[in-house]
Amino acid sequence: MDLVDGAVVCSSYDLAAFLFGEINKARHARIALSPEMRRQAMLINGYDVGAEPRPGDYGCALVPAGTPLKVDPGNYVPVVSGVLPNGRKFSGVTIPNMIGP
Repeated sequence: MDLVDGAVVCSSYDLAAFLFGEINKARHARIALSPEMRRQAMLINGYDVGAEPRPGDYGCALVPAGTPLKVDPGNYVPVVSGVLPNGRKFSGVTIPNMIGP
């Protein structure tokens, strides 16, 4: 089950897929692991498995679900653009299951 509620939009498909996976993994960890288990995992791994990466650090945007997207036709991967609720414009590539009909 995916817990990412929206679309990850990046400059490349690989980066969007990577961030989607990392955000999804962190959200699952926060649900599945108790605070003590997360602390133990941090001691083993050296990082908090429940901490989400910030898409902006990668030049990406996490577009909230329901935000209108313009999808450019003729591409193998979805190339999208639009405006975030805060007025910031975004454009890039996303994962096909992140866009609605």
